[in-house]
Formats: sequence, structure tokens, C-alpha cells
Amino acid sequence: MFVTCILTNNMEASLLIVQAENFNRKLRPALELCNSPLRLFLKDRDVLPGVVIADGIICGITNSWKSVLVISDDFLEDLSQWSQFTLDAALYSLSDLIPNRIIVILMGAVQAKDLPEILLNVVEEECILRVEDYQDGDKTLWKDLRKTAGV
Repeated sequence: MFVTCILTNNMEASLLIVQAENFNRKLRPALELCNSPLRLFLKDRDVLPGVVIADGIICGITNSWKSVLVISDDFLEDLSQWSQFTLDAALYSLSDLIPNRIIVILMGAVQAKDLPEILLNVVEEECILRVEDYQDGDKTLWKDLRKTAGV
């Protein structure tokens, strides 16, 4: 019996980011436009015009090392068709080949207890980061995100 190992450098993107609208302004410079950049997949930027959005999301998840869900009150209240679809697709992508594939970043007043139960059942506690816990202009948040993602 052979065990397949998937490595981060075998993936097209290091992280798929599903984010709150205003979070992208901080996230891109900190992770993609820095001295040691990561390859990010951002739905609004990387799904090409004419491609079915659902196919683009699935492709982004499949070709990314980890999925980072940035969850705000708006995300939880809305759970629009695309938010729910992306959450479900990320959950279905879980396997033993890529441990802790989903990382959650909580924004604003959102607490871990506010997350959908199915997400809490599969995401390890150390893979849930709260923006409010970081007071140093986000530098430690980005460092912890990289460490948690293993990139």
C-alpha cells in the first residue's frame, strides 16, 4: 500500500482566501506583496470572466494548499449562495492528505461558538484565529497564519 504525500509546492496556490470585502486591502499586501510572498487565490480576481463561478471556486480549492475562511458578522448573517457553496466545497475538500486544510479567521465580534456546527466539528482549535487577539497592526496575525498554514 502506498501513501501519497501532497506538498505545498505541488499546488498552484498556497492559500485560497474567502474573505470579507474590506479585509482584502490588508491581506494582499501582507501575504502576497511582501518580501516572502505567498501565492493567493482570490475568487474576485482569479476566476476568469466567462468561467462559471462554482467551477472557479472548486478549482481554487482543489489547487490550493489551504483554504482560509475570513468570517465576519456579515458572512454569518448573509450566508449567501456563494458563501454557503464555498463553505460546503471547502468542507468536502478535507482529507488526510492535507491536514488542517481549513483555517478560519474571525473578524469583529464573531466568536468560535458563532460558527456553523459542521465547521466547528472539523476545524482544529489552533486553526481558528481571531483578528481581535492581535494588537500589533496585524504583523503577528500574518505570521501566525503562515505558521498555521505551514507555508
